[in-house]
Amino acid sequence: LFKKALPSPSLLQVQVSSREVMRQARQVLRADRRIDPRVDFISLALHGKKASFDKLTEMIDKLVTQLGKEQAVDSSKRDYCTKELDVAEEETKAMEKNRQQLETAISEGEGAIATLQDDIESLTASIKDLDKKVAEATVLRKQEHEEYEKELAANTAAKKILLLAKDRMNKFYKPRSSSPSLVQVSS
Repeated sequence: LFKKALPSPSLLQVQVSSREVMRQARQVLRADRRIDPRVDFISLALHGKKASFDKLTEMIDKLVTQLGKEQAVDSSKRDYCTKELDVAEEETKAMEKNRQQLETAISEGEGAIATLQDDIESLTASIKDLDKKVAEATVLRKQEHEEYEKELAANTAAKKILLLAKDRMNKFYKPRSSSPSLVQVSS
């Protein structure tokens, strides 16, 4: 606030003529024409010498006020843009972190897939081996079953032969009486 009121650091009061002020204003206006087209109008008024310095001061004050308003708008836009850039940067960081996590998960998943494929191949080989053993065991059981059937048939035939031999021996050694008895025995 103090710097705006006193632009120069000295506290000496310097008297400047209106001619000197106009000369300095012309130099400033000539030096920087890219500011605003209204500045050209002010410069024209200074050269014309018909307009009073009061009108010129009023025009400069209006221009300064307008530039102040534009500066405020520009500042608010700059603040908005800065805030939006910060938000975008945070989102970018979050997306980058998420991308890295996804890449890690993908690489872990690929490793798990490779491990599972190896496990599947080894299990497939062991299943084929087991199928061969089951086929061999089936053939062996069929052969044993056939042998069992033959042995069972032979044992059954031998049992029948032994029963026939027993019956013949009983007939020979224990003859039965051929006549039935008509006597009743009471007990």
